[in-house]
Amino acid sequence: MYIRLIDSLEVRPLPGSEGIIGLSPPPFWSYDSRFVVYGAAGKLKKSDVNGTPAQTIAETGLPFVQGGTWSRDGVIVYARSNGNLEQVSSSGGTPAAVTA
Repeated sequence: MYIRLIDSLEVRPLPGSEGIIGLSPPPFWSYDSRFVVYGAAGKLKKSDVNGTPAQTIAETGLPFVQGGTWSRDGVIVYARSNGNLEQVSSSGGTPAAVTA
């Protein structure tokens, strides 16, 4: 995955975003636009837009997530391929079911 800051013409790869299967469904942003969040290789990851290495948030067991959102309270909610929702802390942890 690559990123371009709005005030720059330079396109940079996001370290650690290797292993993403296409860009569908698309990644999503943290509430403060500092991180890009995506599913890759069975993990939910976040990459800082400043280019620091990606951090694993949680093990999902999914090739990708169906989309998600990151709240100001530090909670990430994402959709599994079956439509159920899970949540996890943005600092990492074990996902918990939100819907069944």
